[in-house]
Amino acid sequence: MTKGILFIAIGEQWQHEAALSASIVKKYMPSLPITVFTDQHFYSPFVDNVCLVQREMNPLLTKTICMNLSPYDYTLFLDTDITLCENIEDIFLLLDRFDLAVPHAPYRLENMGLSIPLPGFLSEDVPASFPGMNTGMLLFKHSEKIQNFFLSWREYHQQLCSLIPGAPNQPAFRTSLYRSDLRFAIIPEEYHCRFIYPFKVCGKVKVLHGRHPDIEFVINQLNSSALPRIGEGYFVEASKKTFPDQSMLPQHPMNGIPNGGIITLLKPEN
Repeated sequence: MTKGILFIAIGEQWQHEAALSASIVKKYMPSLPITVFTDQHFYSPFVDNVCLVQREMNPLLTKTICMNLSPYDYTLFLDTDITLCENIEDIFLLLDRFDLAVPHAPYRLENMGLSIPLPGFLSEDVPASFPGMNTGMLLFKHSEKIQNFFLSWREYHQQLCSLIPGAPNQPAFRTSLYRSDLRFAIIPEEYHCRFIYPFKVCGKVKVLHGRHPDIEFVINQLNSSALPRIGEGYFVEASKKTFPDQSMLPQHPMNGIPNGGIITLLKPEN
C-alpha cells in the first residue's frame, strides 16, 4: 500500500508555488513521496517525481484529466496554494473506510460567480441540498470505482468546457459525485481552512488554502486560540480573472478588504 502527495502545476508560476508547498509538506511529512504533474520540465529537491502531461486550453480541465493518473494507492492531492501547519498523515486513515474525502466549497454562489450563465451548473437531478465541494484538496484511494468516477468528472467537465472554455471543474465534480456510488467523507475546516473567505474553526487549524503575503502571520492569528472562532476572510488574489474565451469573473465580494488587512477572529463570549 503506497501513500503519496500529488500536485498539478501548469505553468511556471504554479511550478514555483508547488515547489514551495512541497517543501512544507516535506518538513512535516518527510517520508511521504511527492509527485508533480506539469507541462514543462522543472526541478525541486522536495519533489520525488515529475511527470510531463499535455496542457489543455483550460488548466482546470488538465487538472481534472490528470487526477486519474496518480501513481499511489492512497493519494492526497493538494492545490499549489495549500500550506500545511503540521503533520496531517492521519488524514489517510479516512481511506480505510471511505473511497474519497473532500472539503465543502466555502460558498454557494450559482455559476461560481461567472458573468456568463454556465449551462448545467445545477443539474436537474442534483438537489440544491447537496452542496458543492472544493476540489483543491482531494483524498482518494486507487480503485475501479474511483477511476470510473474520475472519468465521469472528466466527461461532464469537458461538456461544460465545450460551452464555456474556462468552465470551472467543481460543478462537474458535484454532479459526478452525486450520481456516483462512492462512499465519501467530508474533510473539516481545520484540515482545509479556505481562509480567504469567511470561515469557522474549532481547535488547531492544520491546513491553510489560499495566498497571503505573510502566511506565518495568518497561522499565528488563526491558532492563537483553540476555542470555537470565526474569521471574516482575507482575499488577496486578483479581483478579476480572464478565461480563454475572455469572459470575466465579476469582482469578488471580499475584495473590499484592502491588502495588508487583518483576519479578524471573534472569540465567543462567556
